[in-house]
Amino acid sequence: MPDLTGIFGRGLILNYPFNELGAGTVYDQSGHRHDGTLRGNVSWAGGGLNFPGAGGDYVEVADHKDFTPAGTPFSIFATILMRDAFFFQIASKGVEDANGEWMFAVFDNDKLTIAAYDESEATCHIGRLYNTALTPYENKMIHVGMTYDGGILCSGFKLYLFGNRVDDTDYESNKANFVEVEPQGQKVYIGQLQTAPLIADGLILNMMMWNRELLADEARLLNELMYPLYE
Repeated sequence: MPDLTGIFGRGLILNYPFNELGAGTVYDQSGHRHDGTLRGNVSWAGGGLNFPGAGGDYVEVADHKDFTPAGTPFSIFATILMRDAFFFQIASKGVEDANGEWMFAVFDNDKLTIAAYDESEATCHIGRLYNTALTPYENKMIHVGMTYDGGILCSGFKLYLFGNRVDDTDYESNKANFVEVEPQGQKVYIGQLQTAPLIADGLILNMMMWNRELLADEARLLNELMYPLYE
């Protein structure tokens, strides 16, 4: 039996198995009480949450310092099923050029993307993307993840698909001016980008967040543990 203490103990700040079945609240099982509230027409289905692909359907999580990686590491992993991969929003906090902190999504051209924002400078972000469209994975369950070392370089981000690192392209604007992610007091949105018509059309079956950078071996182990639960 592999040692799971590191993954499910050290630095875990949010754990959503999405197994409440009918409740209007998603309960955080990390012990940090970061419970979320269902908004709009999000529904329980298939052991997870169904996002119907219309605006106003998301999970809302209250602002907390745990979710602002200001000079500190951060990781998110989730199992998802995309009916449509175009701009499939996994999780985000704020919106770039207004009150943005970070965004994790299958973004433009169906590509897995992670970005962090510094709102002291206009249009300033750093991140990475996987420069291959995930369109062939529509209507299939996949396990995705991101890690961030808390620094000021695009190379500090990593993206994972099925436990394997896949990022291959910087995703940046004015990266020389990036200092750190600044607290903006915004809520975490799951399944939609806040105040923008970017949504999720599909299922999110679980989600976990850490206040540290998960290692490659941990990403592979997470995939081995979590993905088979939904095959």
